Amino acid sequence: MPSDVNYLQIQAIIVRACCRIMGLDELGRHFFERGGSTQLANRRLEIWPGYCMALRNFDGGLMINIDLRSKVLRLDSCLEVIQSHRGNQHEIRSELVGNIVITQYNRKTYKINDVDFTKTPLSTFTQGKEERTFLDYYSKKYPGFPIRDLTQPLIMSKLSRKERHRGQKGDVLLIPELCNITGLSDSQRNDFNLMRDIHNVTSLAPRDRCERLNGFMRRLQQDPQVRSHPIHPFIN
Repeated sequence: MPSDVNYLQIQAIIVRACCRIMGLDELGRHFFERGGSTQLANRRLEIWPGYCMALRNFDGGLMINIDLRSKVLRLDSCLEVIQSHRGNQHEIRSELVGNIVITQYNRKTYKINDVDFTKTPLSTFTQGKEERTFLDYYSKKYPGFPIRDLTQPLIMSKLSRKERHRGQKGDVLLIPELCNITGLSDSQRNDFNLMRDIHNVTSLAPRDRCERLNGFMRRLQQDPQVRSHPIHPFIN
């Protein structure tokens, strides 16, 4: 019932499930449309339109508060960033550590905490009772994303508090070749022409913002896959 403590939480779970059914990509806490992206090809950047959502109790009842968001992704992989510094470990760490990356194979995001120059895709790790290489693991689990550079170092991401509470242990080691950086570097932020190009894509007139938001709500209520799903009666 609406008066129950967990009512708001359950409704939020339902809305997020509908967004996934609609094919939106969940990056962090927000949802983005890869299919509606705009490429700045000469800048090697891609801009994804997205939505920020929160459920709140208002005088009229439970409502969704929605705002527009944009996510900037660099089209060059982390490996290309590493190679551009010609083996200078200090410069590589300065460029990568602290950035958020998105994996090409499952679209999950991770924060880079370090670069492990002692490990490569040929290094081994323990899975269950078996020792296997990162190359073997990724080749079998994600065959559509081959690893070509077998000498590249691995990038390390520490587990979040939520993941540690779930019982996960150790750090996450990622293949730079299969990761792209989200957001902009300092040099890109200082590029006036680039920031102007991004502003032209992400800034919408009030009428256009309303059309985007109303279009999203229509999809949430009328999308055939959402309507055929058991949770649809809760969206009204």
